[in-house]
Amino acid sequence: MCDEYQWPTKGEKLFHSDENPHFENAHIFIKPKYWHQYIEGYRRAGKVLSKYLLGNISYSDKDAIIFPLLYIYRHFIELQMKYFIGGFT
Repeated sequence: MCDEYQWPTKGEKLFHSDENPHFENAHIFIKPKYWHQYIEGYRRAGKVLSKYLLGNISYSDKDAIIFPLLYIYRHFIELQMKYFIGGFT
């Protein structure tokens, strides 16, 4: 099963900057006024993964994906609740 994964090569960087950071890279810093985008990202990720899960994939893939999907939605709900009660001020 480990042979299915593409492992990083020596010297490869996970995070790096380039000449055009605003158009091709995800922003991983969070400012207080952008918490809604951070929270919305979890909802969107759940939606994308749900569509994939409902597609034509094997049962073993569905079994493997369901728990990460539930975690993503649970975390979205948690962040949304914190936002509503003022945890992101």
